[in-house]
Amino acid sequence: MALAHDPTKYARIEQGLNIDSPAFAALPSGALPPPTGIAVREFLVVTGGAARPALTLSWEHGADPRVRTTQVEIRLPSEAAWRPARGDHDEQP
Repeated sequence: MALAHDPTKYARIEQGLNIDSPAFAALPSGALPPPTGIAVREFLVVTGGAARPALTLSWEHGADPRVRTTQVEIRLPSEAAWRPARGDHDEQP
């Protein structure tokens, strides 16, 4: 099992080169910052003659380069466990 990737390993071993390891200190460490600017917009959707509540969530990612995506999880009142939101088609059973 490898613990870390060393891109200079073959050059050092096969060619006897002494190459400085790249610095990884530029990446932040510690806990990931939470998203900021969270906003909720609630509205009604009429489907089949019935009005149902719906909402739109929005947020901003922090400047941490380790964060590429955010996963939103939902739990309806009738559900026991949290689950990933599927987008604009989550429905209450």
